Amino acid sequence: MRVDQLRYVATVIASRSMRQAARELGITQPSLSQQIQRLEEDLGVVLFVRGSTGVNPTSAAELLEPHIRAMLRAERTIRQAASSISTATVGRVRIGAVPTACRTLLPNAVRQFRKDHPNIEFEVTELGSHQVWEGVTNADFDLGLISRVASDAPLSSVTTVDLTASQAVMCVPTDHPLAHTQVITPDDLVGEPLIVFQRGFLLRRIFDEMNSDDRLTAIFHTASIDTARALVSAGVGLAVLPEIGIPADDIAHGKYRVIPLDITLSATLTAAIRRTDEYPSPPALGLLNILRTLSVPHHNGSW
Repeated sequence: MRVDQLRYVATVIASRSMRQAARELGITQPSLSQQIQRLEEDLGVVLFVRGSTGVNPTSAAELLEPHIRAMLRAERTIRQAASSISTATVGRVRIGAVPTACRTLLPNAVRQFRKDHPNIEFEVTELGSHQVWEGVTNADFDLGLISRVASDAPLSSVTTVDLTASQAVMCVPTDHPLAHTQVITPDDLVGEPLIVFQRGFLLRRIFDEMNSDDRLTAIFHTASIDTARALVSAGVGLAVLPEIGIPADDIAHGKYRVIPLDITLSATLTAAIRRTDEYPSPPALGLLNILRTLSVPHHNGSW
């Protein structure tokens, strides 16, 4: 049994296709099939069966999958540790992050980190908080940056450090009748065209809470804060956004108005998360320490 054979199995399970898995792995399909067959003979179990929709994992493969992924994570950790010992400047940090964190926290943190570690590579994927948590727990990301409601209980399977605090606010076109109100309630939004976020985002959860009686009207669904801001600025509708993600220039230039929300979930936090059962690689830990330093007024918790 070799680590590369385990990687082949994990890739086929994920893709459900020998052809696609071979392409992703950069090997020929016959070579892939041969290596999997050898592993099956070594383990004494059948891992895949061909079906009408592709290659399907057997119950044995599904039972072994978490152990296979644990071994692949261990191999990656060993390689990163060895790399840090030999060079201390080489490696990759895979980050899953909500759009707000990509625009407010990451740029300065990465800039500061690269002053001392110019050869570290960053792979950043923008997703909603739930998808980021899934990616971290599945070891697709070394660390995650999520948004969460301040009153929420800790997430399972991950260690969390809160970095910055914010408020969910309503962005309103400047010529809208609500643009000069002091505070907006869900009742004020009945009949208004609303721009909402896709499921998995904290902002979608906030909208769903506001719309618990199903009286609000969503006309546009997005995964981008920039898109939501542009739509509000164009007068298309109103949007719930994190105050921390709203550029001061937008307000100064009168692109839209920002009004406080009278809701229970308005207090939010941006937090860093990592798997509880794995210690971060040296590059990931270095970036985390910088994020905490830059967020001194707000951060709590420890790694």
